[in-house]
Amino acid sequence: MGFLWGAIKLVFAAFAGAAALYVLLSYDAVSLPDAASSVPLAELNISYTDFLTLMLTCVTVVLAAVGIGVGVVAAYTLTGLKDEAKAEVNAAVTERMKKVDAKLDEVEANLSDKVAAIAYGVGRSLDDDADPDLEDR
Repeated sequence: MGFLWGAIKLVFAAFAGAAALYVLLSYDAVSLPDAASSVPLAELNISYTDFLTLMLTCVTVVLAAVGIGVGVVAAYTLTGLKDEAKAEVNAAVTERMKKVDAKLDEVEANLSDKVAAIAYGVGRSLDDDADPDLEDR
């Protein structure tokens, strides 16, 4: 919001500067307080279309500056978003790997008992302790 407010102030300043320039250049001379005569300005007579051209040029320059500013902010923001996404993915993968490692340790611990039970025909089959996570998929 602060960036937008700054851009609005900049546009207003450009309009005010162009209006002041138009008013100053519309007169043939500027009177100085202690001067006996006036100091002539450049012999420029700005028409209304020239004034509008000047105003639109100022607005175009300001909008270009705002666009460049938005581009720079977007570039820094995109880099920050990429870094944050990488951190989130690493955290999720690490958490899932811990669960997988725990499950593998549990299976490894019970595997020799299950194989012995099947080999000697005692007790259960390998499907008795089916993984409920696999059934959901």
